[in-house]
Amino acid sequence: MFYSAIVRRNPTFNETDNLSNMKQIGLAMMMYSADNNDGYPSSANWKYELSPYVRNSEVFTCLEIKKHKTNFAMNDFYSFSNIEYVKMPFNEVLLFEAPLGINNGNEANVYTQKEKIVTGYCDGHARTNTPTEVIQEIINSRSYYNQ
Repeated sequence: MFYSAIVRRNPTFNETDNLSNMKQIGLAMMMYSADNNDGYPSSANWKYELSPYVRNSEVFTCLEIKKHKTNFAMNDFYSFSNIEYVKMPFNEVLLFEAPLGINNGNEANVYTQKEKIVTGYCDGHARTNTPTEVIQEIINSRSYYNQ
């Protein structure tokens, strides 16, 4: 009861929990890739394919779901891609917050109704960014491969 009162008053608790969940998903993604010839899962089924690598499937759920109606989505650009070919893994957005019901997509699917959203990168790290930054990073990551 005390914890829920704190969470209602302080939105940074949800942001921190979402960031922790994204980090766990990033680690699960790295384990999945190691077991699958350095490949990423299908963006259409990524949550199902990663489920053996997480203890609790609730990590796939944003904790602010009632307020913001978001969940985590995988960038379609990396569907079935190989980690070996990722040029700048610390800058390339693999996972991001999207509107509820969207589990994969691109920059058009980034949730823009919050000041900061949680983002996961190809190297497994996670951080918060503004939606504009995330959109730009997704666009930039494609440009690394068009040169």
